[in-house]
Amino acid sequence: MKICFLIANISNKDGTERVTSMIANGLVNKGFEVGIITCKGDVHSFFTLDSRIKINTLHNENISNSLTRKIHSYNSIWKIVIRE
Repeated sequence: MKICFLIANISNKDGTERVTSMIANGLVNKGFEVGIITCKGDVHSFFTLDSRIKINTLHNENISNSLTRKIHSYNSIWKIVIRE
């Protein structure tokens, strides 16, 4: 089974990122395919992630319009989910 987490910024060192990394590591160790989509920031987690966890980012500084950015994010998420 494939599981994907969507998080604002995986490189933060806050609670959401810590819990996401703990759950993702636990699931990948149980045999699940795990991916994390981060909306902004770096693709490197502050917390240790198993190398089998795939991280994708939606970050694109070149898009300034809010609606265009949302459409781009939706399309990017869709492409990642379909590809994986």
